[in-house]
Amino acid sequence: MRSFGTALALLLVAGSIHAADDDGFKPLFDGQSFAGWHGNVAYWTVRDGAIVGKTDGNIPANTFLISDGSYANFILKVKFKLHGHKGNSGIQYRSEEHFG
Repeated sequence: MRSFGTALALLLVAGSIHAADDDGFKPLFDGQSFAGWHGNVAYWTVRDGAIVGKTDGNIPANTFLISDGSYANFILKVKFKLHGHKGNSGIQYRSEEHFG
C-alpha cells in the first residue's frame, strides 16, 4: 500500500493534537476523530493520534481532507512522515472547495 497525504491532512499529526502549548499554538485536530473535517474516509483514517492517508493503487483524482473551519492569518506547524519512495502529498491552503 502506498501512503499519501494531500491538502490539509498532514497538518494534523500527533505533534499537533495536544492542548494549546505555552507558545500559543492551537490544535486543529483532536487526535481521535475527524470532527471539524470532511473528506473521503476510504482514504483517511485516524491511527495512534495521527491522520493516515492510504491507497492500495491509483485513485481517479486527487483526494483531500478539508477543514470545516475558516482561518485568517496564521502560522502553520506540522509534522509528517512518508513511507516508501513514491508519494503524492502536500498541504494546500487558502483554497476553495468546488464540486463537479
